Amino acid sequence: MPFFYDISIRATVSEVELVFNISKDLLYSNIRNRRGAFRRAVVGYLAKELANYPFKDIADHFKRDPVVISKGIKGLEKRIGEDETIITTINMLRKSFTKNI
Repeated sequence: MPFFYDISIRATVSEVELVFNISKDLLYSNIRNRRGAFRRAVVGYLAKELANYPFKDIADHFKRDPVVISKGIKGLEKRIGEDETIITTINMLRKSFTKNI
């Protein structure tokens, strides 16, 4: 049985904001922006992986369609398998969430 952490989506947003040096405004913006969409996908990926949040909860948090969030996360999963920089960043974020738990 997998273990899930008690991590809020808001805490995940804050950590991603810090690591990527991106404003919350961009993460929550309704403007189509690749940087914001990529970082939302990172938040969604970590929220799903570490805390088992459903796509719907992640989508509701960002006021987005669950299908859009799901596609973003699936695209990120593909990039994780291909890009060492993304793998390193995701691993660093995982550690930052789980080190004190």
